[in-house]
Amino acid sequence: MSLNRITYWNCAGGIKSKLDYIKQQIANENPCVFFISESELKTDDLNLAKIRNYDLITALTINKGPSRVACYIKSNISYKVVPIKDHDLDIIAIETRFERVIGLYRGFKLPTGKSRTSFFDTILESLKNLVKTTKLVTIGGDFNVDLFTKSANLNDLDNWSIRAGLDQLVDSETRQRLVNTDTGQRLESSAIDHVYTNVKEWKLTIEPSISDHHLISVTRPAAASTRQPREKIFVRDWRNYNQNSVNEVLNDKMHNLQISSTLISFEQVQDLYRDTLNEIAPLRVVKIKEGQIVSPKLESLKKRRDRYLKKYKKSRDLKHLDLAKSFTYQIKKTVKTEARRIFQCKVKSKDPKDFWSALGDKMGKHHEKLTFLEINGEKVDDKETLSNNFAEFFLSKVQRLSQDPITMTQIPFSPISFSFQEVEKACKSLNNKRSYGVDGIPQNLVKDTFGSMGVAIMNIVNEFGSKGMPDSTKMARVQPLHKKGSKHDINNYRPISNLSVFSKIYEKCILARLLEETNGLEGSHQHGFRKYHSTETALLMVQSEMANLIDSGDSGIIYSVDLSAAFDLLRPDKFFEIFKNKLSEPLLCSIMDFLSKRTFKVEIDAVCSTTKELDRGCVQGSILGPRLFSLYVGELCKHLQSPDKAIKVISYADDTYVIVRSPSSAKVVKDTEETAIKHVGFLRNLGMVVNEDKTEIMWIGKTRPPVTSIKINNSQCEFKESMKALGIFIQGNLAWDKQSEQALLKGKRLVSCMRYLRKYLTEEQFLRAATANYFSSVFYASSVWFDNIKASYRTKFDSLHFRMLRIATKMPNDTHRRTLYTRCNRATPVEWSRYITATKVIKIIRDQEPKPLFDLLSNNYFEESRKPEIGFFFDNSRTLAGKQSIQNRLMFMRCINDRWNNKLKPLSNDQIRVIGKKAFFDYYSTLSVSK
Repeated sequence: MSLNRITYWNCAGGIKSKLDYIKQQIANENPCVFFISESELKTDDLNLAKIRNYDLITALTINKGPSRVACYIKSNISYKVVPIKDHDLDIIAIETRFERVIGLYRGFKLPTGKSRTSFFDTILESLKNLVKTTKLVTIGGDFNVDLFTKSANLNDLDNWSIRAGLDQLVDSETRQRLVNTDTGQRLESSAIDHVYTNVKEWKLTIEPSISDHHLISVTRPAAASTRQPREKIFVRDWRNYNQNSVNEVLNDKMHNLQISSTLISFEQVQDLYRDTLNEIAPLRVVKIKEGQIVSPKLESLKKRRDRYLKKYKKSRDLKHLDLAKSFTYQIKKTVKTEARRIFQCKVKSKDPKDFWSALGDKMGKHHEKLTFLEINGEKVDDKETLSNNFAEFFLSKVQRLSQDPITMTQIPFSPISFSFQEVEKACKSLNNKRSYGVDGIPQNLVKDTFGSMGVAIMNIVNEFGSKGMPDSTKMARVQPLHKKGSKHDINNYRPISNLSVFSKIYEKCILARLLEETNGLEGSHQHGFRKYHSTETALLMVQSEMANLIDSGDSGIIYSVDLSAAFDLLRPDKFFEIFKNKLSEPLLCSIMDFLSKRTFKVEIDAVCSTTKELDRGCVQGSILGPRLFSLYVGELCKHLQSPDKAIKVISYADDTYVIVRSPSSAKVVKDTEETAIKHVGFLRNLGMVVNEDKTEIMWIGKTRPPVTSIKINNSQCEFKESMKALGIFIQGNLAWDKQSEQALLKGKRLVSCMRYLRKYLTEEQFLRAATANYFSSVFYASSVWFDNIKASYRTKFDSLHFRMLRIATKMPNDTHRRTLYTRCNRATPVEWSRYITATKVIKIIRDQEPKPLFDLLSNNYFEESRKPEIGFFFDNSRTLAGKQSIQNRLMFMRCINDRWNNKLKPLSNDQIRVIGKKAFFDYYSTLSVSK
C-alpha cells in the first residue's frame, strides 16, 4: 500500500493536552502517517494516547526520557521501524514496501556534552545515513532553522538536501506567535518546520492549528486505478469456419431465397455473403485484460495469501506472515509457469499467425494499441476525433504536395468484359486472408465459395466493366500504421488501405489484360512489382554496373533522387495522355474509372471518420495501383538516355539509381548535372514532388576527384562516402565495410534477443524463429555483398553464426562447428551466400529475366561439349572490384554437376533448391549418405 497523506505537527505542549484535537484531525483528514513533535509521552501515557485503527510509535525505546516525537500510522499498513544509532536524537524512521518516511524534532534543549554545532552535525550525519536507500524518502518536522533567515545551519541543510537529491517543499511561514515587547505585542513569524522529499507527486498544504505551529501535510493526488476495466471488443469467431460448411450455409440460403446465381444482383450478393458470415463466423464479445494471466489455480493462491495477510495484520503473528510469503512465492512461480504454457500453446498452434504473434510479443515487436495523440499540445483520445484527425492529416498531406489541379477531359466510356476463366483465375489467386474493406466481406470467404458463386461473381465483374465501379468499391478502409518515433505524433503514421474483395478481383482481371498490352512499356530498368524481379535483382544490377565501370577505368557517378508520397501523386489526366494511344480503349477506360473519384475513411477501433475524396493517386493497398505507377514512370530510362552520354538506370518502384560514366571526371560531372536536372524535370512534369536537397550522390571507384558537390537546379548536393540503396549500404569502391559492420551490429543485437527466446522454445521452434528473424535479417541480399567482404569480417560472421547455433543446441563451447551445422541442418555463411547466388543465376538463365542480368550472364557463359546442358562462367575482369559483376564471380558454379540448363525441360524451383544444396551444403551431403 503506498502512502497518500503524511502530516507533520508540533503540538507545543504534549499530546495529552491536545489529544481530542489530534483525534479530530485524524478523523477529518485520514492521514496514513501523522508525526507529532513535542509529544512529551511517557511509558504510562501510551495506552491513553492510543487512537483506533492507528498504531502509536514513540522514541521511548531510543531515548530514556519522555518521547519528544511520536507517530501515528494506520494499522493496515505493513511497515517496520528503522533503528536510529544515536539515542540522543528525536527521530522516528518508518519503512514501507516502497517508501521511507522520517519525522524529526530538534529541540532547544541540548543533550549533555553537546554544543549547538555538534548536535546539529549529529542530526545531519544521521539524516545522511537514513537517505541511503533505494526507496522513496520523505523527511519532515521541526528543524528549528528558519528557512527565511540566512544561517550556517541553513547552508548545511541546503548542501545536504542537494547532495541527497531531495527537494524542500515549504515556501511560507509555518509558525506564528504573539511576542511582548516594550512597545506592545507583535506577531512573530518563521518557517522552522521543513519537508524534504524525492517524491515528485507530493503536494504541500499548510493549515493553522491550535498551537503556534501550523499543520503541514503532503498529499499524493489520487491516481487512476491501476486496475484497468476490461475493454469489450467484437471479433469474428472463426472456430467453426471451413470451406465445406460455408458452402453448405450459402447454398441453403440461396435455396431458401429461391434465387439463382446467374440472376442475383451485386447488392444481393453482398447481403448474402454478410448473412452467411454472421451465421458461420458470428461476432462475439471479448473482454481484454491487459498484462495479466488468469487461471483458477492463480486466483486460489491469491485469495489464500490475502487471507493470511489479513490475519497477520490483526494478530501480528509472524507465522501468518511467513505463510503469506510462501504463497507469494508460489504465485510468482505459477505466473511464470502459466506464461510459459500459454506461449507454448501459441507456438504449437497450427495457425502460423499464432506462432509469429507469440514470438513478436516476446521480442517486443507487437504493435501497441493507439490510445491517444498529442495535437497542438492537447491530448486527444476520443476515437471519432482521432479517426477524423487522421483522415484530415492524410488528405491535407496529398493536397499540400499537389502542384496543379487535375484537368480531366470527358472520356467516352467503352465497356470491357472478362471470361469465366479470367475471373476464376483472378479469384483463386487471392491471398487466403481475412482482411476486408468497408463492405465487411473477407476475401477468404469469397475465394472459398467461388464454386457456388462463380457465375454471380463473373456477372458482377462484367457489370463493373460495362457500367463502371460502384462508389462503394472505390472507398478504402484506411488504418493508420505507425512507422517510427513517438506513437503519439500523427506525423509518424502512414495509411494502409483495405479494399473491397470485389474490387480486388476486378483489378486482377484488368491487370492480366494490362500485362498483355504493355509488354516492355515499363522498361527493363524497372524491378518493382514484376515477376522474376525483386530488390535483390535490382541490387545485383547496380553492383554489376558499378563493377564493370571500375573495371573499365572510366570515371563514374551514381545518384538517387528522393520523392515525397510518390504513389499518392499519380495524376489521372497525365496517365491518360501518356497511354491514350498505347492501350486499347476499353482497357484504358476501365483504368481511368478505377483511378477517378477515389474515397476513403479512416477506421480506429471500429469507429470511422467522415468520407474524404481524392482526385489523384494510385491506392497502395490495391493490386493494380503499384503496377500503374511503374507504367506511369516507365519512360524515365528512355528520357534520360542520350547518344552522347553513357547512362544506366535501375529502378525499384519509386527508388531509382542512375549511373553516369565518362572517360574524364570533368565530363562525368557535367553529364551528371544535366542528367539529374532532366530527371527532376521529368518527375515534376508527372506531378511528383522531388526533394533536391535530399539527393544522394557518390563517386564510383577507388579514387575521388577533387569535385565535392554538383548543382541540381538551385540545390547543391554533396558527394557521400556511401549510400543506402534498398536496405544495404553501398560504397563507391564496392568495399562493403559499412554493410558488414551494420549487419554484424544487427546480428549481435538479435543474438541477445534470441538467447532470451531460447528459454521458451524447443530447439526446432528456435531454429524456425532464427531463420525468420535472424538469418533473413543479417544476411539480407547476401548474394550481393557477402561473397565480396574482407576475410576479417567473414571470420566475425562465422563466429556470430556459430554462437547462434550453440544457443539453439545448448551444446558446450568446445563443440566442433561442423557438428553444430550438421545437427541444426544449417549451412555456413559462405555456403549460404554461394547457394543463394547460384540458385539466383540458374533462375535468371531459366527465365531469361530480368533481361539486363540475363544479358550480362550470357556474355560470360558457355557450355562444354562433354557436359551438355551444364553451364559454366569465366572471369574476364581486370580488377578486383570488377570481379563483383555477377558474370565475373561465378567460377564456384563448376561444382554443380547436375544438369540445370535444360531448355527443353526447365527445372522447377524445388529442383533448383535440391541441386544447390547438394552442391554447396556439406551437411546436406552427409544427410544424403546417412539416408
